Amino acid sequence: MAKKKRKTYSIKVKGLIKNYKNGHDVKKQVFNNFNIEFEKGKIHCILGVSGCGKSTLLRIIAGLEEIESGTITFNEKHENDIFISMILQENNLLPWLTVYQNITFALEACNIKDKNDEYIEEILKKHNLTEYKDFYPFELSVGLKQKVALCKAIITKPKIVLLDEPFCALDFISKENIHEIFLNEFSKEQFTSILSTHYLEEAVKLGDYIHLLGKNNKYEKIENPLKFPREKDKGYHEFLELIKNKYVL
Repeated sequence: MAKKKRKTYSIKVKGLIKNYKNGHDVKKQVFNNFNIEFEKGKIHCILGVSGCGKSTLLRIIAGLEEIESGTITFNEKHENDIFISMILQENNLLPWLTVYQNITFALEACNIKDKNDEYIEEILKKHNLTEYKDFYPFELSVGLKQKVALCKAIITKPKIVLLDEPFCALDFISKENIHEIFLNEFSKEQFTSILSTHYLEEAVKLGDYIHLLGKNNKYEKIENPLKFPREKDKGYHEFLELIKNKYVL
């Protein structure tokens, strides 16, 4: 029997208006009639300087921020039961639970009952986390915490994965390692993913599409033409230079 193809989701944001207010007064207008689309089954990197609205946009898509106006559709439908997983810069681990318990909790919270202890042990082994399974988050390095957060998010089989600058505090080796894990998991699961970052090299390495977001709603979308591994593609430096020149919109 042929394996059933897993459904992925496109995301369309249309006419978005988002303000931060102080009472009735607008302190800051983040988006004004802003439109953006994300193709399904792709990695999308939102690249932009601090304050351009990257994190706010992800939180709006995740349903964590109220908006003044606009629509967000998934596969052309206003669905409210889309399973979205989000990884934050500070990681989203529960500090009173061990690594093993954090992953178990994620499965239980999503009512996933067909993943047993043996499966969790397999995931921990796969990502070299077995020796840390009884550690609490405060006992882990920043890199290990983000690796656990990534495993915790992906083990629940989300349709959409949102990543809000989760790799920015990592050293070079840890970042390379977690990039590889993320790309391997994406290749296997083909979820729709949106990663916000202000690192050009990270966006070029990971993104199928790069969304350049500037202040005052300036926006440009660029398809990544490079082949994997992208940093070894002969056109890498030329494409990176193109993105650098367009970076501050």
